[in-house]
Amino acid sequence: MFGRDEKVSAIRLTAVQYIILVIFLILAYGLWRLQVMQSDKYAQLAEQNRIRNVPILAPRGKILDREGRIIVDNYPSFSALLLRDSARDLNADADLIAKGLHLDPDELRVRIRRFTSMPQYQPIFLKEDVTPDELAFIEAHKNELPELDTIMAHRRLYPKNGFLAHLIGYVGEVTEDMLNQPQFEFYNPGDVVGVSGVEKQYNQLLMGKNGSRRALVNSHGKEVGRLDETPAEPGIKRDEWNRLVTDPDKPLLNKAIQAQLAPGSTFKIIMSTAGWQEGLVQNMNVHCSGGAMFYGRRFGCWVKGGHGPVDFTKAIYQSCDVFFYTLAEKLGIDRIAKYATMLGLGEKTGIDLPNEVAGVMPSEEWKIKNFKQKWFAGETISVGIGQGAIATTPVQLLRAISAISMDGRMVVPHVVNPTELPAGMVDVGHYTEVRNVTIDPSGWNTITDAMARVLLPEGTAPSAHIPGIDIAGKTGSAQIVSLALRAKHNNSDEFAQNGWFVGFTPRRNPEIVVCVLFQGGEHGKLAARLATQVIKAYVDKQQRQPTKMATTKAPAEVSALWSAPDPDDDGLDAIRTGRFALDELKPAALATAAPGMQ
Repeated sequence: MFGRDEKVSAIRLTAVQYIILVIFLILAYGLWRLQVMQSDKYAQLAEQNRIRNVPILAPRGKILDREGRIIVDNYPSFSALLLRDSARDLNADADLIAKGLHLDPDELRVRIRRFTSMPQYQPIFLKEDVTPDELAFIEAHKNELPELDTIMAHRRLYPKNGFLAHLIGYVGEVTEDMLNQPQFEFYNPGDVVGVSGVEKQYNQLLMGKNGSRRALVNSHGKEVGRLDETPAEPGIKRDEWNRLVTDPDKPLLNKAIQAQLAPGSTFKIIMSTAGWQEGLVQNMNVHCSGGAMFYGRRFGCWVKGGHGPVDFTKAIYQSCDVFFYTLAEKLGIDRIAKYATMLGLGEKTGIDLPNEVAGVMPSEEWKIKNFKQKWFAGETISVGIGQGAIATTPVQLLRAISAISMDGRMVVPHVVNPTELPAGMVDVGHYTEVRNVTIDPSGWNTITDAMARVLLPEGTAPSAHIPGIDIAGKTGSAQIVSLALRAKHNNSDEFAQNGWFVGFTPRRNPEIVVCVLFQGGEHGKLAARLATQVIKAYVDKQQRQPTKMATTKAPAEVSALWSAPDPDDDGLDAIRTGRFALDELKPAALATAAPGMQ
């Protein structure tokens, strides 16, 4: 019984053979149906066998002024793309593409090689703002060069003649170095980002979000249809670049926040504040004969014949160097540095612009730390008039003088209104920070009144005076090289002194403060003329607007300066100061206004 094979019946074997035959017949019919009967249909489908993602670039957000007027806009243009998702040899087409788009073939090949490690669905942006003839070239070579495509882009339209250039900044294509930085990890090659100024500081807010469209392409890369579209959400040539970076005037340097220069005599206002707070200038008088000896060396005054007898007020409005040399000797470098640092010198202001620098406020500790040398007392004398090792930026100086004009109230400057930014989009908390520096009210009054006389006939900038506007300020002239070195170069304009002026209106708690740096301007009075014209334009505009007196809340107290009889001085008037609550003021009891007061 065991080992005996069972025999398959003939009927069962025949059935299996017929089943196999039927299966083959079905397969043969399906093959005939695909290859013969429906060949045209499937040939067409084979042509439409690829999907390509084409980006839609988001326009950058517009930049407006405080009244809603457009400062920076966009205009539509076309950019040329090189698509890399086809099987074509892009290097072989490089010569023809470069010729049609007026590019360098070698640079184009280098650009293609740089993208070899990137996903193929990411196109290469070849050229922005293509010309009509370049656009026609792309359209005429659609079949011959299917990897070439165009995309609608929005280019920046900036104010003419570089107006506000350093404040606004500019945009450019994201670089490879930038793509390696954490803050650019979600950006792609070809993206346009802010490079400087507001464009860079608020890039995330201005950039928007790119969209895309999905296109059907055949095996040759030719677009044959579109699937869907995700809309975008709005948010320099080489030779010209070389000219800019080699220009001795450094036009790419944002001088307002990056120029570190000696402030000259404008620093005397900070010296005045330090001298008053330390009780040194209230009764200080010097005789200026055109210079004075300190530590065995003669330091000259800018007025060769001297100012004669000088008190504190006259020292400010006539900018007597000898007075401030003497004050610097009395204060010493560390007390000068103390007050200058309190007023923000030697540190960044925190303004919402990128790449701000801190400047330099020297002290004994600073010199030991940076130069491993002790501070010499003679160095303090030059610092007293804003020369020597001290270096400030215009915005630092603006902030410091502003604080003195506002009774020691220091604020953080900013160019964008933080209350109108999307919550959480940008960290703007520090813009509302206020630092209060103690300034004696009588000193505040005396200093600002003396600054108002700078623009009167007895001051250093009478030509900048504008009738009817209460402007206070301080001029300054700062050497960029020693006078001896300049004389060796025949007093070349290349080494001309910088002119400074910081001015404001009204003289206390001002509405507007203006700082002008006139490089090579020699004298601060020329900078003052520029500054007061800016102030006048502001005042004229305010006067044209409807009055807001009815909605303005008066301050709880005021500071005042007046003259009254002095019983200890044979009936002569004496200058007095004080602060008063408004409900204590009795107009009938006010005395005659002091000189320069209204």
